[in-house]
Order: sequence, then structure tokens, then C-alpha cells
Amino acid sequence: MQDNVLLREALARLGEKPTNEQLLGVLRQALQGHLILRVHGDAQEQLKQGQALSIGILRDGDRSFLLAFSSAEALRRVLVQDSDPKDSSAVAQPVSAVLHQVIAGDFTGLILDNASAPHRAVFPTEVLKKAIEEADPKLAVKGILAVPQESGVEGSWPMRSRPPRCGWPPARSRPVRSASRR
Repeated sequence: MQDNVLLREALARLGEKPTNEQLLGVLRQALQGHLILRVHGDAQEQLKQGQALSIGILRDGDRSFLLAFSSAEALRRVLVQDSDPKDSSAVAQPVSAVLHQVIAGDFTGLILDNASAPHRAVFPTEVLKKAIEEADPKLAVKGILAVPQESGVEGSWPMRSRPPRCGWPPARSRPVRSASRR
């Protein structure tokens, strides 16, 4: 399970009173890669039995927030505070799947790295909806940029030593001679 490094770093830059620009930066970085979800019980066993995963949720009165983590360290901070951390497992899910689950579910929002104060963020469902609506539906560019270079995906730009040619100038262009030099 790999950390979402860009998201982890964006969260690390948050202070006690983050600015809107900082929170937007966190949301932007949250639109790529994977998020780690805490599962109560054994995630593999739940999946084998065809059960829905019992994921970590924070309830505050009638409000509920899905908990997600940018890194294994952020999840560890939660488990240290838990009375029975051995009854937990984790699963990494694509960001788009997690965001769609928050939007489709009965959640008030998403909390990223909840035990990492002040380096945590809370996004209401309405903000996540807007971010998904305005983003590329498949998050293709973010997905390509998030591919680790050692992934072995042949032909993807991060694997090349330089970006692909854009087509101009042509590969075999010859210098243009001026008409006045005859």
C-alpha cells in the first residue's frame, strides 16, 4: 500500500488556520492516486464473503464523515489512539471511488488524516460534488501524473526520458533559406 505522497505533502503544509488557497491545493492533490481507508475487521475476509466493507466513519450527532488517509503513518496515528487497533485493517481505494462513495452515500463530507492535527482537512460533500463535476470525468491527467516512474507502464510519458514531441518543428526540418541570399 503506497502513500499518496502529493496529498500527504499538501496536508503537511496546512497550519492551524489554513487559507482557502491551501485547502484548494489539498483538494487538488486529493484528486489523484489512492486513499487509504480503515476497515473494522478483516477487509479480505469481508470481501471474500461478499460483504460491504465496514469502513471508518466519524459521527457527530446527525452528521457523518467518511475517514480517509493519505499515508500509512496517518492511519497509524488513529490506531494508536484506538482501544482495540488489532481489530482493524486497511484498504487502498482509487480517489474517484472514494469521492463517489461519499457523494452517493449519506455522508456530510470527507475527513482526510483526522488524527494529524493541524495537518488534516474536512471537505463537505457539496464541495466534493463540485470538484468532481468540474474535473475530467476519468481524472486521466491526474492519473497519468500519479503513475510512479518505476511502474513499468511502457510508453507512458513519465517513463520516457523526455516528454513526447508535440509535432513542431518536424523531426527532419531543414533550415529555410532566405530569398535574398541568391
